[in-house]
This record gives sequence, C-alpha cells and structure tokens, in this order.
Amino acid sequence: MERKHGIERFLDITKTLLPLDFGQGHKRATTKGKLIALSLIRQGNGATALDVGCREGIQSEWLKAKGYKVTSIDVEKQYRYCQIVDVNRQLPFPDNSFDMIWCSEVIEHLDDPKFSASEFNRVLRPHGEMVFTTPNSYCWIFRVLSWIGFPAQRVQRKDHKHFFHIQNIKEMFPGTDLYGFFPYFPPKFAIKRFLNFLSPTFVIHVRGKFKQDIFKMVASGKEYEQKLEQSFASKQAHKFYMQRKADILLAFTGTSKNKMLLDIGSGTGEMEELIASWFKGVVGIDSSQPLLTYARSKRIRNCTFVPLDGMDKLKPASFDFALMVNVVHHVTLDYERHKIFAAVHRYLKKGGTLIIFEHNPWNPYVWLRFNYISEIDRDGWMISSRKLKRKLKQQGFNLTRTTYLQFYPEQLKFLSSTEKLLGWLPVGGEYMVVAEK
Repeated sequence: MERKHGIERFLDITKTLLPLDFGQGHKRATTKGKLIALSLIRQGNGATALDVGCREGIQSEWLKAKGYKVTSIDVEKQYRYCQIVDVNRQLPFPDNSFDMIWCSEVIEHLDDPKFSASEFNRVLRPHGEMVFTTPNSYCWIFRVLSWIGFPAQRVQRKDHKHFFHIQNIKEMFPGTDLYGFFPYFPPKFAIKRFLNFLSPTFVIHVRGKFKQDIFKMVASGKEYEQKLEQSFASKQAHKFYMQRKADILLAFTGTSKNKMLLDIGSGTGEMEELIASWFKGVVGIDSSQPLLTYARSKRIRNCTFVPLDGMDKLKPASFDFALMVNVVHHVTLDYERHKIFAAVHRYLKKGGTLIIFEHNPWNPYVWLRFNYISEIDRDGWMISSRKLKRKLKQQGFNLTRTTYLQFYPEQLKFLSSTEKLLGWLPVGGEYMVVAEK
C-alpha cells in the first residue's frame, strides 16, 4: 500500500471532518457549496428534473421536496430509483426533456466534460435551468499546497480527472452565473467576486440553453475575419502582425518546396495565403465549418482544409512542419491540449518541427486587449511560455527555441529589425516556441 505523507493524512482527516468541498462530495451532502446550489433552485410545481450522479439519492430527495419529478442517473445503483446511465456517452433522453438539471461534484470525474455539457444542454428545455458544483482547483489553498509539492491532483480525490480554473468553467458554460463561498470563518457566506482566489468550490447556474462559442456563432468566415480585425487597433494592424509572423516563419523554415506543413487552427486561411507557396503542400485543420468553408472559397494553391474530426484520416508521420498560430489559448482544458499535442506528434515525421505562436500574458497591453477588448478571445485563457513548454515536453517534444517578438506597433515597424536583439526579453506581445519530434 502506498505510504501517505503526513500532510496527506492531515488533509484526509480535514476532508472527513470539515465540509470544505475539497472534492469529497460523497462524504458531505451539506457543504456550503451544495447549500448555495440548492438555494438557486426554484419550486418545481411538477416540473421535470435530472439528477446526474445521484449516488445515494440525497439530492434527488431534495429535488422531490422542491416539487420536481426526478429522474436519477448514475453509473452504479446505490439509490432504489436510480437508472444506470454513463454520462460519458450520449444521454438516452430526447431533446428538451428536462426543466432542471442538477449535477453536483460530477464533471471533474468525466472523460470529456465539454461533450457532457453539450449533452446536458441538448436535453434541457429552452427556459430550463442547470446547476453544477465542482471543486475550484486554483483557489489560494490549492495554490499554496501546489507550491510545497502537493498539487490538486494529490489533494483531491484520486478519481478526479480534471482540475478546473474559472476560465475552464466559463468556456464550458458560456454566459453562466458563477457563485462561491467564503469559508474562513463562521458564518460562511456566498460570494460572486474573487471566486477563483477565495472559494474552494464553483457553483454554476445556467439559465436556459447556453450559447455556443464564437467560432460556432459566426455566420460566415468573413464575419469572423471582421471580428478578428476589430480586436486590433485597425485592419492594417492585424495585417501587419500576421505578415510579421509569416516573415519570422519564412526565416525559420526557408522555402521548402519539397516539405509538407500541417496548420492546426487554420481559421479562414489568412496565414495560408501568405505562406502556401513556400511548401509542397499545406493542410489546414479547424473545428469551425463556417471558417473552413470560407477558407476553401479562397482556392489557395497547394492548400487543403480539413475539419478537426477528420484529422484522423491523415497519414501518420507525413508532415515536416506543424504550425499553431494563436490557437493554444483557445484550448483551455488540459486534456484537450494533451490530445492536440499528441495528434501533432503523431503526424509529424521523426525530426519534424512544431512552431507555436502565442499571446504573451506578461505584456500589459496584450493582457488588457485579450481580457477586455477582443471578442474573439473571450473564450480563451492565455498560457505562459513556461507552461506551454512543460506541456510539450510531457508529450515527448524536444524544445529547441523560445523567442519573444512583436515589441513594436505598426507605426514603429521601421524598428522591427531590432527585435532579434530583444528576443530574450519576456515582454514582447507574443512569443514563439519551437520544438522537434
């Protein structure tokens, strides 16, 4: 048996005795997070409710007491009225089946929480409500424990698969109301501000069906390009920064007429328009059908555009270069980043090169634009070069170069030649990470 460290034993005792919501949902049904969640639920008056992960049925009985007709589901039967349902798969219910969905301390256990969230959205009626609770793995106490060698993966339950930041929650449930609580002296009270730092639990209240992300909402690729340009000072500024990245890429790869490039997150094909002629062929991958359709309409020579779910049809070890231009910050869940990096690693030839451009969170102007100006980036979460490199190393890549760039606005482009001297300085608007398979 694995011997536990003294701090781990102390935390186990703490989780058993105190309702701190450290992922011990089945041990305490009356934690403050659950009580806040329950207070959000209106009287049912005969409405239908789905209790996801009902366990012993405690919350199902709460919902019944509120006047709901409850359907209780779980992967194993511990409650006499439970139906055996695996939430990792498509739910066995028609569209618009429920007025209320209750899901407490469950989504952190799921294989693909975004898929399951979309299924909850599907079976919810248009004016229904969803209430979730899940541990906040980035509150101050988890951060402190992580600094001394006890990350959330060791502190929380061993069967937790995901450790959520507030931005992950906002991405999965766009437009939701978020609550937490202040647990550090009695009486505990609900809070709506500084949740990510103070509250050990996220309480998520979704009113009606949530909207899809910006990439699925855009009616056309042209509309997306317009939104992208609006996130910059001008259309010319956007074009300037795209050309700068293309120039840097060319200086690094050269004109590789016999080489193949894989572009992950190709969008409307703006980068392909600049670089496609340098390669034997370019394959652009994107998850948005409107963007793919618009990119194909440009008829860019040497380019093929493929949907993300069609990527598995590509031949492994068939690309010399892979490119990701401002894509990683849109992939906020660790398991999704892992899947994408694993796919890139699979499709690169041995010795192939991955080149990633990303926003630099340490640049104050970029941080302000990202968080308060750019509509395109509202679903994103900036990642530092240090964390990105750690993720790539975990996937088996060998890191070869990190360079900071975009130090000057368009008006000072005559100074661009001096950026080579500043590449070591971590305050550029973007950075480039280069890694090899």
